[in-house]
Amino acid sequence: MATAAKFKMGMRNLVSGVCLITTLDEQSRYGMVATAVSSVAADPPMLLVCVNRSASLHDPVKRSGIFCVNILGHHGVEISEQFSNSALRDERFKTGRWTTLATGSPVLMDAMASLDCRVAEFVDSATHTIIVGRVEDVQIGEVNAVPLAYLNGSYGTFHKR
Repeated sequence: MATAAKFKMGMRNLVSGVCLITTLDEQSRYGMVATAVSSVAADPPMLLVCVNRSASLHDPVKRSGIFCVNILGHHGVEISEQFSNSALRDERFKTGRWTTLATGSPVLMDAMASLDCRVAEFVDSATHTIIVGRVEDVQIGEVNAVPLAYLNGSYGTFHKR
């Protein structure tokens, strides 16, 4: 039987893109870094994110019903590290250039792409909530940017062959 420790060790070998998930709730901005992001459908455009119920972003998304997935490029290491550190929670939105799209969730202007969503469904699973969002708007950043990747506790990049 797989233990939590073995599962984590195995999953550290899965290369993932790095995304910054943001929301706005009662005029306060919240954000966290996530690698558990996936497309669900193209028509209508939908995606999912998996958020630990103990994360500071979790309850604000549940209340507001909105979130934005900001896909980070190779230049996003600093902002990813800042949003990953709970001690820097009050400093998070002081880094980067921010705007909003349809829902009002914070959109990182330097992201490779930002997908602005309204919640379509919440699915509780173990310690996490799978949040399915209908994409309301998309902002595309620099074309042919190099994406930020995460593997085995380290950041890296992806280059086309």
